[in-house]
Amino acid sequence: MHHWMQTVALLALMLLFYGGPVLIVGVWLTRWRQRPESPRWRWVISWVSLSLATFAVGAWIGTLTPIPQDRDAGEALGRLGHGITTTITFLSGAFVAALIAKGKGRAWTVASALIIPLQWLMWFGLPLIGR
Repeated sequence: MHHWMQTVALLALMLLFYGGPVLIVGVWLTRWRQRPESPRWRWVISWVSLSLATFAVGAWIGTLTPIPQDRDAGEALGRLGHGITTTITFLSGAFVAALIAKGKGRAWTVASALIIPLQWLMWFGLPLIGR
């Protein structure tokens, strides 16, 4: 991979990694200022969707925390697999709930949750492409 492509990939990874939580916070702040919409159950579902998207981002970030050096590689891979499974579960729930929900913020909720698979592509896919 050319040097400039690596730089662009690194900048995109940083934007996705730090942009996801910032986007989630922005959606939460916007949601607090909105009035309940009718029917009320759709408004509740939109909160559920936002909560699940937040849990998905938190699970992914928690998966990336460093593992102490005295642990073996199998434990690290097990932790990564568990983190990915947990993240996919929350991500799927957020996506389905956003489809059912109503309101302007649901597209941003889905976008914030879909940042995680893009991060996976950046973390795991791009290094393989550069070989």
